[in-house]
Amino acid sequence: MGANLTVWNEKYFEWLKKNDSKLKGTALMPEGINNNPAAMEFFTEMAWHDDSVDMDDWFAQYATARYGGADEHAITAWKTISKTLYNLPADNSSEKATEMYSLEPSLTAPTTGIHFQNDLHYDKPEFERALTELLKVKAERRGNSAYQFDLMDVTRQFLANKGRNLFPKIKAAYTNGDRKKFKELSNAWLHYMKLTDKVTATNKHSMLGPWLENAKNWATNDKERNKLEYDARSLISIWGTPGLDDYGRRQWSGLVGDYYYARWQTYFNSLDQTLKTGKTPASIDWFDFGEEWTHQTNTYPTETKGNTFQIAKDIQQTFAKQPEGKIDVTSSKDVLNNNDKKDNHQRNIYQ
Repeated sequence: MGANLTVWNEKYFEWLKKNDSKLKGTALMPEGINNNPAAMEFFTEMAWHDDSVDMDDWFAQYATARYGGADEHAITAWKTISKTLYNLPADNSSEKATEMYSLEPSLTAPTTGIHFQNDLHYDKPEFERALTELLKVKAERRGNSAYQFDLMDVTRQFLANKGRNLFPKIKAAYTNGDRKKFKELSNAWLHYMKLTDKVTATNKHSMLGPWLENAKNWATNDKERNKLEYDARSLISIWGTPGLDDYGRRQWSGLVGDYYYARWQTYFNSLDQTLKTGKTPASIDWFDFGEEWTHQTNTYPTETKGNTFQIAKDIQQTFAKQPEGKIDVTSSKDVLNNNDKKDNHQRNIYQ
């Protein structure tokens, strides 16, 4: 999630009011957009306004219309979102205001990843308030499909930001040769990925299975079916050529919990072996790794699994106001450990 709404709200009307302005409206040229519906609605609505809008008022109306009625917590949540991840500066690419789980594994990913921007330019703890407020929305509004999507998406972003916080500590543990700490922190990272996979599995809009099945449904024979599945997998992984791999990355259930998870697990295992033996880390060709995945034909779920509200609530309560150290990550049966088994003891999770 991320967009430059405050910039749009200023610049569009500034340009509109220039002497001899020829500006008549807006044009949206999306490339695979499947996120930030609020930002898209705001952008496409601007041409119907004569002046910049009051952002608080706009998002209050948006939340009310989207969830079918007024709710103070929904309004507060969306005002919080507007002041954080929808308040990106003009020189901040919203395309790169993303998580790290989908990046090609590397300890230098924050500085060398071409699809990543290290500074989010917003207060991450303040953004977390949006999740807290969405969980307080009245029960009668929670069955709304838009609310279900938003709760999933905000929880996913919450976990994405936790991963950003954790990564420098993983790197420091490796650099310092602290194998115990490295394994502890890298396992926590992988656990965050599994939690991301779990919450995104609750909504069809964030699942890999429907994407692949929709592509295969155009086929008239097995050869076409395999080709279409290869194309569908390639678009969201290797793209087609080295250098553009992960260009079409997605934070979807199945993709995060299988493909991205396998990459980071493989990478962390290679670093762990280096800490154990002192040998140079194994060289891994990530394009070949992705190419192998694109040729697979294993199926992924096409039906949702889990209760979005319960999973989001458990994740939020797990991290809420907790210092680094021991906290319980298993207050709900929906939140499991890396082996998908109940973990009833305390474990270290780092914010």
